[in-house]
Amino acid sequence: MSSNYKNSVNCKAEAEYAFNRKSKIIPLMVEANYRADGWLGFLAGSKIYVDFADKEDEEFDKAYELLIAELERNGLRDTDEKQETKKTSRTPSIHTPERKKSNDEIKPPTPPPIQTTEYLNVGPASGWNSQHVQEFLVDNKLDQLQHVCEDMDGETLIEFGQSCQTVPDKMYALINNPKDEHPVSFNTFFKFISKLKKTFTTKTTTKSTV
Repeated sequence: MSSNYKNSVNCKAEAEYAFNRKSKIIPLMVEANYRADGWLGFLAGSKIYVDFADKEDEEFDKAYELLIAELERNGLRDTDEKQETKKTSRTPSIHTPERKKSNDEIKPPTPPPIQTTEYLNVGPASGWNSQHVQEFLVDNKLDQLQHVCEDMDGETLIEFGQSCQTVPDKMYALINNPKDEHPVSFNTFFKFISKLKKTFTTKTTTKSTV
């Protein structure tokens, strides 16, 4: 409590709000020899106040201890205990979603590597399914392109290969997006083009011979 506090419109509104809500009020004296009057005197009434005016060192510490004691007398400890109990009771529900989220984010086990070469017994590459495409990549040590060609069938692979031959710079930049976690090396990229051309040529020659 002080003269400046009493003359402040904002402080008056704040004090009246607390009074109307029937909140517990503990007046703090911050101006030496101040006697509250008017609206402040009405609100402070006969309440026990704590004198902090001109207090330093040990006197300030004593005033602080009196304030804590008054707060506890007015239910501060009970409030803290209730809040702590409330936090404790909420703890399981807070952690449950996090635990569930971590379970949801667990990646499925990595499938075993493809070791078959069934694609060699299939006709033209245009007739390959996605499994045959993956077999072709693994068999030719082009594993870095497996994620790029995922779900591609033979026809899609041919179109992709032709694009890589026509505009290699753009296609290489496209499949090596900076955000991609699976970079493709220059060597693998051009090896892919070479192997694909060789495969198409071999199959075409074989078909013509037959």
